[in-house]
Amino acid sequence: MERMMAALNGEKPDRVPVHFYPRWAPLEYLGVTFLQAWENPDIYVKAQIVGQERFQYDCVIDYDMMGPVEEALGTVLKYPENDVPMVRGPAIQSKEDMKKINWRVDPRKDGNMPKVLYVIRRLKEELIRRGRGTQRVPIMTWGSCPSRTAACMMGFQDWFITVARDPEWARELMELCLTPWLEMVKAEVEAGADLVWVNDPVSSGDCISRDAYEKLTQPMERKFIEAIREATGVPVVFHPCGNWHDRLDLIAQNQADCYFLGPM
Repeated sequence: MERMMAALNGEKPDRVPVHFYPRWAPLEYLGVTFLQAWENPDIYVKAQIVGQERFQYDCVIDYDMMGPVEEALGTVLKYPENDVPMVRGPAIQSKEDMKKINWRVDPRKDGNMPKVLYVIRRLKEELIRRGRGTQRVPIMTWGSCPSRTAACMMGFQDWFITVARDPEWARELMELCLTPWLEMVKAEVEAGADLVWVNDPVSSGDCISRDAYEKLTQPMERKFIEAIREATGVPVVFHPCGNWHDRLDLIAQNQADCYFLGPM
């Protein structure tokens, strides 16, 4: 805990923290699939605890799955046997659809969001129990930035077309998408998460232009990160996913506490 938090606060830790992406490896170590761990959250908790104890990396993570908020808002997901949920059917195909959605979802009772919160609470309990009253390993949770959420709500191809042809609609949709995920992050921290990572896989150079990123999606990333910091006070890690070589200077403007820059 002290090592990770020191690094995130710009302080000198006893050594460099080792934090790889610990969702898949612990599941494989126990010989279970993601779907099995999704259907039985205690299996996922066990995998995280056993994996960290066996390999001694410096952080555990909750489900970090695609779509609990988007699903609650109306996006239809499919659940593969051994992969994270994927978008099967978007919730928004027109501006009228956007108006029909109940954007005031409650992460503590709606859809599968409570399952994610349960995992965080159980991880906290197990870490404290195994630390004999002290939590020695931090829990990382996840928040989806508005551009990614909007793409899931609309469907990725239609989202890219909207960014190019109707940026005002894109901006309006991102504004609506920010609050539900902010509420989810607040509930995750309340459940026991110690830091949050935010990712954007739909604003890379493979997806939209630098100009569109600078004028449209990057300001919403920063707004989301600032809102998380103000509401929770926990450190924020930002992950630009994909080819971002021509916009790293813009990414830095997000003022995250840490940047996870791979793979690129």
